[in-house]
Amino acid sequence: MEKQLLKQLYTTTSKLVNEQIKRDIENFEKADKIIIWLVGFSIGIFVLIFTRNTDNLIINQNVFEISIISLVTVILGLLFRIISFFTQMTLSSIVFDLIAYAAGFSEIKKLPTPREIEQNDTINDIIFYLKEDFGIERELIDITGFSKEKIKEYRDLQKNYYQTLASWNNTDEQLSEYREELAIRFGHNPKVNKTALEEKESSKSKGKKYKLLLKSSYILFFLTIISFIFGIGFLAFKLIESNYS
Repeated sequence: MEKQLLKQLYTTTSKLVNEQIKRDIENFEKADKIIIWLVGFSIGIFVLIFTRNTDNLIINQNVFEISIISLVTVILGLLFRIISFFTQMTLSSIVFDLIAYAAGFSEIKKLPTPREIEQNDTINDIIFYLKEDFGIERELIDITGFSKEKIKEYRDLQKNYYQTLASWNNTDEQLSEYREELAIRFGHNPKVNKTALEEKESSKSKGKKYKLLLKSSYILFFLTIISFIFGIGFLAFKLIESNYS
């Protein structure tokens, strides 16, 4: 068995990642609820200010300041929700790719690897290759009395049979066909096939994008909370100031 350690690592990692993403989604949902509450409260303040439905002297005397603080809180909250949405989408894409790769790597059985039939390979060599590469047993025939033409004809027959099986088991062709089919299903250009290097660069770029979005989500989340707390602090300060004036 080949690469047993890697198979075990990928299997374990995919399970851990799958569990972790569930916790991450739950955390995003909790943060989202907090932001929704803060934004909703700030919008409520806006409504009171612009409809003049409040007799609160502090609010009426500080309309501009409270409006700015509420507006900043709403904008930051909306930006957080937008960025967090794209963060979750990017994370889901990364996890899907990783789990699919891990599952394919750990679950796939050993595939036959066709070889090139050389000029010096005999009939018996080709029959041996059929058994070793594809598990197909062919009877060895005594060719002692065969003419050169008959031997060549029989060898070509075995060679053609091997090459037919090899074409059916060509992993590169099958992967190419699989990628083209997926591309068609998801509306992409099936003629654009990424090389291994391009796929690695794409995965790397996706990882950097996720880190940037995640960091932005954290910053916007805390800025929204700070803005809201600042607004509450401002109102509290004005309330205390009015009581002592």
